[in-house]
Amino acid sequence: DNIHPLFRTSPPRLRAAFLDLAPIKGLQSPNIDGILRQYLVRSGVTAGFSINNYVSRRSRIGIHSMFDFDDPFSEKPLTFRFDHEKVTEDGKRYFEYRLKLTYTPREEGQYTFGPVTFKGDVAIAVDRNSDGVPKRIFAVGRAVTVRVVPPPEEGRPVSYIGAIGTNLVAEVALDTQICKQGDPLKLTLSISGDVSLDNVFPPRLSAQTNLSTAFRITEDTVYGTRKEGRIEYVYTVRPTQAGTIELPPVDVSYYNAKQRRYLTVKTSPSPIKVYRARQVGPGNVEREDTNRIYGPGQEPTHDKLTIAPLIMTPAGAIPTTLFTLWHAVILALGPICYVLVVGGQTLVLHLRQSRPERIRRRAHVDALSFLRLARKRGRKDAASSAVAIRSAFRDYLAQRFDATGAALTPADVSDLLLGQGISVEVAKRTRSLLERHFNNDFSPASDPTTHRTDDFSEAQQLIEDIESETDSESTQ
Repeated sequence: DNIHPLFRTSPPRLRAAFLDLAPIKGLQSPNIDGILRQYLVRSGVTAGFSINNYVSRRSRIGIHSMFDFDDPFSEKPLTFRFDHEKVTEDGKRYFEYRLKLTYTPREEGQYTFGPVTFKGDVAIAVDRNSDGVPKRIFAVGRAVTVRVVPPPEEGRPVSYIGAIGTNLVAEVALDTQICKQGDPLKLTLSISGDVSLDNVFPPRLSAQTNLSTAFRITEDTVYGTRKEGRIEYVYTVRPTQAGTIELPPVDVSYYNAKQRRYLTVKTSPSPIKVYRARQVGPGNVEREDTNRIYGPGQEPTHDKLTIAPLIMTPAGAIPTTLFTLWHAVILALGPICYVLVVGGQTLVLHLRQSRPERIRRRAHVDALSFLRLARKRGRKDAASSAVAIRSAFRDYLAQRFDATGAALTPADVSDLLLGQGISVEVAKRTRSLLERHFNNDFSPASDPTTHRTDDFSEAQQLIEDIESETDSESTQ
């Protein structure tokens, strides 16, 4: 009951794509590196699990890419032990190991976690020498798909700002508490709390009648600044009433993910002293408009005329040109700079858009190069040959068809190829090859050296067949 069913010298291996350090697009992932370090076994006398391709290198957690030729198979796997407890199900006692990870969605879509595979020896009994009796176990946990959808349209308040979470904090501040009627004031709305701020937008204050009755709100000049843990929106408002008035509470709504409904938060009111603005009348006009056109008998007196800023000499006005070479240079700089900026942005956008296509076109070249190099090494290391063939196919499909390579089983590969228009014959041959090597490590009777050379040739031919059928499909 108190002995872990794991062997220190041969820890079982867990494989799960979501335990890699690579971020998942559209999700805010937890700090996988920091979390796994907490469970890292640093003593050689403690049993645990090995995870993915984490190996000891320069005393840190490291992951080898599938095209890393630094001989990753010679590295020593790192061992981890998760939190555990003893549980009883159907009258049988087990050790339950747990690892909890929290992901926050940033974009809508479907996200798949898994599958998770377990492979290795576990102790099922104890012999007379108090040694564990091993049993080879291979288990696959099904993948789980989570769909992220936007909050419902029904019941959405006008003050909703796009925030989703469990708790929102809103605060309002004015840049002054004393002003004149009509003066522009800066109203700063601060949003924070346990909510996602990625898709937040400023609320329409003009739609809140408690504000619009006492203030004129200019919303086309709103700007936001992001700071640590919060976002601030700055509005320009003008009081339309004089006296000691109050900035009413501002409504800010968000979608509560736990309660699955919209909630509205109100800010605290702020008092403000507004003085009456000075009224402009005829007595405030100092002189007549100098551009006024007068009719007959309405000539102005000379004491009201404004002196023109022009000095005359006895010889008259000195002629000069208003357009010089420097003026031409300055005028030409604007269009030149505009062309350079627009052309540079267009070039950068073109390069960014064409990068995924270049990766897809090089997918089969990289895979074939890796297989050739792995084939040479496979003559000395038979165990790495099966891993190389599976890895080459998964990386090729991930780059060529934007699939999640580390989570593909042989059946998934066959379905993926059929969905891309690949023939049934090629899909069946690919599945047969991968199943042979996918189950190779879990069948004690299989010989890892069987068909090693032929399988490398078949894998290369299959990749070329897939590439050929994909190209012919795209040209039709």
